[in-house]
Amino acid sequence: MRLSLDGVLVCSHDAVVTTHLGRELEVSATTASELAARRAGGRLATLREVVSALRAGPAGHLVVEAKPVADQVGAFRTARALAELLVPLSTTTSVTVSSFDPVLLGAVRRLVFGSPLRTALLGHPAESAVAVLRQAAEAGYDEVHLSLKALRAAPHAVRMAHQRGISVAAWTVNGADLAEVAALEVDSVITDDVATARATVERAPALHRAAAVLPVALAGGTAC
Repeated sequence: MRLSLDGVLVCSHDAVVTTHLGRELEVSATTASELAARRAGGRLATLREVVSALRAGPAGHLVVEAKPVADQVGAFRTARALAELLVPLSTTTSVTVSSFDPVLLGAVRRLVFGSPLRTALLGHPAESAVAVLRQAAEAGYDEVHLSLKALRAAPHAVRMAHQRGISVAAWTVNGADLAEVAALEVDSVITDDVATARATVERAPALHRAAAVLPVALAGGTAC
């Protein structure tokens, strides 16, 4: 998720999108309407549209990944837009905002403090799972989202997180890796194939704690 020039939260994995004519547009420097009209490969959804679709469907857990921003002003603008849209939703639906960007995530946490909206620190694959956990605990985040690589290197991080009241999601977990990660008693998995993830958990009663959440990637490289 990224903030457009005119302050609209759009679901774009990449900072730059390509138009029908091959021109590259930077999301943060382009209006949402221009992005919608000119992006090649289909229109970018807005986060508001995702929220509306969620309200119309069955209950679920929404995870919004806020992509890193270049400066503190951008971080505050993005955090404010997220808070305005998601805090009201969080009173009726479970919502988590996650990010690799500690400045942006810290701004979100300050703005949503006292609301049910949750925050999650994402860890890079090269980062120590324990180091990510310590940073999250110090900042007061509710969750850590750890890479499969980091969890394999430090499986005890899940137990450490739970002792501190912090939930753990593993990413990106597909196929045979699902059972392995669920056995670590993570609270959720981020997967490209939600149906397979749910089936894997249902076939193994001992893995009842793990639950598939929103996919980390959707068609066309779009993510929210």
